[in-house]
Amino acid sequence: MPKKKKRKWQQTSYGLPANHQWTARPGNKVFVADRGKAIFEVPGDWTISPNPDGSGSIRFFDKPKEDDADMRLEFSIIYPPLRYPDTGLPIDWSGLPLTKLIADSALGGDTRGITNRGQFQHSWRDDIELAWLEVDFHDPGEDRPAHSRISLSRGPGVYAFITLDFWPEDSHRAHQVWDCVMETLKLGGETLNLDGSKQSPLRRLSMN
Repeated sequence: MPKKKKRKWQQTSYGLPANHQWTARPGNKVFVADRGKAIFEVPGDWTISPNPDGSGSIRFFDKPKEDDADMRLEFSIIYPPLRYPDTGLPIDWSGLPLTKLIADSALGGDTRGITNRGQFQHSWRDDIELAWLEVDFHDPGEDRPAHSRISLSRGPGVYAFITLDFWPEDSHRAHQVWDCVMETLKLGGETLNLDGSKQSPLRRLSMN
């Protein structure tokens, strides 16, 4: 089979107007994926980079360099099919438990050697459903125990898969970061402009 081409990333900086509509908690910055389909806050001094494996995920580190980082947050956005291809009828995904998806997909394919698995946490907020749990594993590179929080959230027409890896001694700080990400997560919103305002609908021209 032909190899999948790795996604190419391009970084561009834009200056925001003084009256922009982006807001965040003190000390945080806002991350926006696909022009508003997923939004959450991360600490303002964390660095961000695309996953070099070409999977399309985005990673955040608490240090300028990945090799020096004590915590790593990773995010992926997923768009499920909305209609059956043969009939065109809408698909209702609400009956598929998020906990089962995490257990079957994320935990089932985890090769890190999980040593302990916590209880699932499950909640709803507005039109978002969230599920997550914490696991322990042995980091082979550092040869010591580590923790990971694994979450899957569902909003209108979109899923967010978020993980946070951290060392036991950083648990308190990691839990604060995790709580902030979960509390500020928004999914399936309207397409946004660069200044945070909602995108105006296209005007149709008519000729008489």
